[in-house]
Amino acid sequence: MLTVDPLTLAGNRTALEEALKRVKGQFERYGVPASLIMIDLDHFKRINDTRGHNEGDRVLAWVASTIQKRLRPTDGLYRFGGEEFIVITENTHLDQAAFLAEDIRRRVESGEGDGQARLMSGMTVSLGLAQLRSGESADGWVGRADRAMYKAKAMGRNWICFDADVNADHVGKSAGASPL
Repeated sequence: MLTVDPLTLAGNRTALEEALKRVKGQFERYGVPASLIMIDLDHFKRINDTRGHNEGDRVLAWVASTIQKRLRPTDGLYRFGGEEFIVITENTHLDQAAFLAEDIRRRVESGEGDGQARLMSGMTVSLGLAQLRSGESADGWVGRADRAMYKAKAMGRNWICFDADVNADHVGKSAGASPL
């Protein structure tokens, strides 16, 4: 219970820090690739302001559940703060993580698998991806995914972007999302 967010049942910041340390160790020792997906709920403040905080909490729990249902047993979901989540995908290159990110984006947007479709109607997420690099700190890795996620928001939300430190032809690419 000390490592689980009680609202979303995702790992909390303590669990995230432990996972980052473990995954980074696996990467440094054995070269096991890992990618990170930063996920932010679009226009979440509007939900809290118009529907109330209880409904906002229900949305957070639903999004976490929707993400968790899509993950492999080796992937980890963590609540980073407020309406932000992080998925750590072990033994996964950036291109593979992009497929996962697009599926998460699509599932949230469609309200897939939920009987509360009206409540979740119009919900979207913006996602930023980064693959762990040699010699990089955990904070640097998270920071690159965070900058990519903010790029997705700047593009109009409901987009997926790769880390901001790669070649320009990879920045801002969407895996099928529409900027509308």
